[in-house]
This record gives sequence, C-alpha cells and structure tokens, in this order.
Amino acid sequence: MTDTKTNQQWTGSANARPENLTSYTLDITYTGPVVGGFDNGTVVTNVSPPIPVHAGWPIQLGVRNVKPSDLPKTFTWSISGAGGNGAAAIGGYNPTSGPTYVTALNPSSSTGSTFPGVNEYYYYTTANSETASVTPTGSGIPPAKTTFQVSEPTATVLTLTPGVYVWPASGGFGLGQWMFNPPFGLLAGISFSLKSVQSTGFSGGFNWIQVYAPDQSYWGANGNLLDTVGGAGLDTLNRNGAVFYGVSPPSDSPNTDPGSVGNGPVGKIVVADHATMWLMYKPAAAGSIWVPVDAVNWNWGGTETMSNGEWALSGGSWAQNPSGAATNTFPVWDGYVSHTPVPAQ
Repeated sequence: MTDTKTNQQWTGSANARPENLTSYTLDITYTGPVVGGFDNGTVVTNVSPPIPVHAGWPIQLGVRNVKPSDLPKTFTWSISGAGGNGAAAIGGYNPTSGPTYVTALNPSSSTGSTFPGVNEYYYYTTANSETASVTPTGSGIPPAKTTFQVSEPTATVLTLTPGVYVWPASGGFGLGQWMFNPPFGLLAGISFSLKSVQSTGFSGGFNWIQVYAPDQSYWGANGNLLDTVGGAGLDTLNRNGAVFYGVSPPSDSPNTDPGSVGNGPVGKIVVADHATMWLMYKPAAAGSIWVPVDAVNWNWGGTETMSNGEWALSGGSWAQNPSGAATNTFPVWDGYVSHTPVPAQ
C-alpha cells in the first residue's frame, strides 16, 4: 500500500485506512534544561536552528503524536556519538572516592517511548553538533529526527615545574625546589594555572581532579629489593580524602621518604611517577554532571643513592612546564592511589 501524500511504502494491519496513512505523524520531544529554565517535553522534530544545550546537561527524549494508531509501539533509538569514556554522549558519570567509571550509552538497548527511560537522562560531553532520532519498529517507516548544538566553556591549563631537589634533612627527594633564601622553604614541584578561559553564557563552575600513577622502588645497601609503590588511582595527597582539589588552581610536591621503609636501611630509591590533572566543569542546572574540559599529563623521576653517609641524586627528570589539551575523556579510577611502600615479594 502506498501513502500518496508522503510516497511512503506501508505495511500494517488490515484495519489501516488511507485517511490514517495520509495523516501519518511521528514526533520526537526534548525534556531537559534550557537557558533560564527547564523544558518539559517540547516537540523538536526537525527544528532549525538546532537545539542549544550545554555539555553536562541532563537530556531525555520522547515520542509523541504517533499516527496511524496501529503503528508498532516499540521503537529504535539512535544517538550520534553514543558510547563510553571519550564518547560524545554518555549515560552518566559520578566521581566518588571508590571505583569511578563512565556509564556507556547504548541506544539499541532501549525500545520504549522514552529515552533513556522514565526519570532517566543522558549527557553530551563536548562541544559539537549531534543528532538523535527514533523509529517505530517495522519496515519503510521514516524516523523522527532532531539536532543538538552542544557547547561548553573552554580553558587551557598551564603548569610551572621548577625541578627535582634533594630533601636537605630526611634524604628523600621529590619534585620542586628547596628555597634557602626568601621566601624560604619548599617551592611547589608543579603548580597549575588557567589561561584563555571562555565561559561567557555558562552558569556553573570549574574544579580539579587528579589521577596519580607512582612507580617507585626502594633498595637495600646490598642491592636487594625492599619495597615498591605502584598502581594508579585517585590522588588524595594533601586533600584530606576529598575527590576534588577545589576551585582554585592547585599545586603538588610529590616526594619519597626512605624512613617509611620498615624492612631494612635504604641504599637506593628509583622513581618514575606519572600523573594527569583534569580541569572539570559542571553546569548549574539540576541533574547535571561533571564533564572534562582540559587535561595535562606530567611526570617526574630519578635515582637517589646513599654513598659514604650522604644521598646523591642522578638522572633527575621531570616534565618541563607541560600544558594541557582539550579533552572529553573522563578521569576514572578503582580507588585511592597508594602512597605507602609495599613489601617486595
């Protein structure tokens, strides 16, 4: 049977009449934040210009005005950019001190008239133009489509890394610079700052979060391996167990301490640590999630050896003032990073 109004080929029940077919409609709706408020299900089929939304906003789609009435009541959804960590559209992200992961978005698993589901939302993660569509199951039935124009604030993370120093007292070494002249004391090993911030038109806030991967080994004077520090996880150093550093640009001064090793005097320490600091943004709209804006990779390391009662550092290396790069990949972790040497097996 042919719908002469839209030239669509139809298959259906014997009860379908020509007047039903020629009045075919299928609309897609949007529920979620808008600038200055919240939308509770406006029809957005083929709207122009695209719907403006912000990365991190909660989004729900729906089906409305389905005719003829005997069309199938199950649907196929399509969301461009859907996937897991690093994808343009995800199901959710909730950073906690315990295992943290990105919930992947899988449109093919949802067949109802609401996507992702009743009282559920999905999220865009980065500035881009993205399409969404819904199609009743069956053959020859055109989808209802809409387009979102996703935007987010931008900022570039810059760093300053003075260098690797030897602790003057304990014999450990770390990233930073010990100041014997004013202002005296420890100058941060790496400090972060924000440049080129573009956030006009966005209501929300930035925050910082870091994943740290230590790679340290502690050796005895006779060359035997005493302890190791490894793995990767949420870095809680100097943050009292909090997930985020805070809204102010942070700094870090990682270091070693041979006095923390309890199974023998330490004669050598080898370090090759890596870390990634993320700048995150969260819209003010209720139900929004944190989304990554920029991230910077950095590292430090070296070998410190005890000789004739004194510590000497060799091979000291560190990332030289690395700068960040825009990203939509989220920080994930299984738990806190270990800062305590683990006895060698």
